[in-house]
Amino acid sequence: MLQEALRARAREVNPDASADYPGLSGGSDNGAYGAGILLAWSGTGDRATFKVVTGITAGVLIGPFAFLGST
Repeated sequence: MLQEALRARAREVNPDASADYPGLSGGSDNGAYGAGILLAWSGTGDRATFKVVTGITAGVLIGPFAFLGST
């Protein structure tokens, strides 16, 4: 529901824009799972580019790498 509200708002601001909202979860030791997802996604060559990234606990450490892109 929140994701659809965000997309609706983005269409109001810029009807031609699209947005991707990834959700990686897993605090503490499980944060390595999110990092592995980003690494594997980068390896496929079709990883999305994000304009905004947020995170809590382990997500704070992974977030900058998601924002900076696959290079």
